[in-house]
Amino acid sequence: DVRADEFGTCVHNCFAVYDHGNHAENQVKTACLIGAYGLDGHLRAEDVVGRAGSFYEYVEREYGRIRKAWRELPFCRRRDGQVITGEIDLYLELENGMGVLVDYKNPVGTAVEGNVMDIAAEKALKYAPQLGCYKEALETAGRNVTHVFVYYPVWGVLAEL
Repeated sequence: DVRADEFGTCVHNCFAVYDHGNHAENQVKTACLIGAYGLDGHLRAEDVVGRAGSFYEYVEREYGRIRKAWRELPFCRRRDGQVITGEIDLYLELENGMGVLVDYKNPVGTAVEGNVMDIAAEKALKYAPQLGCYKEALETAGRNVTHVFVYYPVWGVLAEL
């Protein structure tokens, strides 16, 4: 059986090392990660790389060309007397000045009951406070955040908050 945390971490790490435009290298890195997690029978590198490529292509088609991508961006923020630290999965700075903030969520398996788009949108709402904190941290650091998404790589679904 596949442990949900290992599955999610593996997919997350595959996206963290993804280099848009470098297909051959992405295939090798992703296959190595999948093998290291022992998920060869559950994930295929070409599927994961394909999802990542489709995601980046979608962003560029809909919002503009990517100037720079920050992956696993650490942050520290003081909010309501608390110090909050963490890592932002992905922040894309676009050539047109827009900024795209993305958090990955990786449910195990691909089978869902009902409309996957509706399920993804509903699930994304519970992450709004987390992404709000990330957005504040980026904006405090002088970054523009025009779009905030939860991306479900396994489903290939993007939900905007």
